[in-house]
Amino acid sequence: IALARESVEKNPEWADYYDLPLAIGYAQTGRAEESIKLLFQSIAKDINVAEAYYNLGLLYKNSGDPGRAVDCFNKALESDPCFAPAYYGLGVVEHDRGEFKKAIGYYRKAILFDGANAALYNDLASACFSIRQYRQAIAYGRKAVEIRPDFASAFYNLALFYYSLHQEKEAIQFCDKATVLGYVVDPELLKKLEPYRK
Repeated sequence: IALARESVEKNPEWADYYDLPLAIGYAQTGRAEESIKLLFQSIAKDINVAEAYYNLGLLYKNSGDPGRAVDCFNKALESDPCFAPAYYGLGVVEHDRGEFKKAIGYYRKAILFDGANAALYNDLASACFSIRQYRQAIAYGRKAVEIRPDFASAFYNLALFYYSLHQEKEAIQFCDKATVLGYVVDPELLKKLEPYRK
């Protein structure tokens, strides 16, 4: 926030372009009202419209208003139909609602425009697993850790997927990797896997 303000002071002609970074900074420090005001200013000035609507959507989603979040994500896509984060946001909302097939559709659309987002692949894997598309869940989970080899929660998800399929050796491998990366693994899972460590 301080850096953006300093930049505006040095270059007042660029002030309009700092609304979005300032808004994101305010949102990250818990100052949602100030963030919302700046995001609407950015939209009114027709600057970074898709990003502004997307960030508004995140604020609304995180404050427990998924309906308004969906509206904002859709407005982001009206501004830029290729804006992957908005598809991802829609997917997360549907995932949270338990609408896994809808979530999968949005996640796959997001991947078309951002195929290097490990968190997106991890969430897609989780949604696939929720509707018993186990092979796809594993494939997407493996893609997540391929993109980001330090993604502890994705390794843990893979351990859960393999355990659910009674592939205990693979579950142990991914569980151990998650642990090495600092993930706190469910002690019940560790207990269930112990007999297979021989």
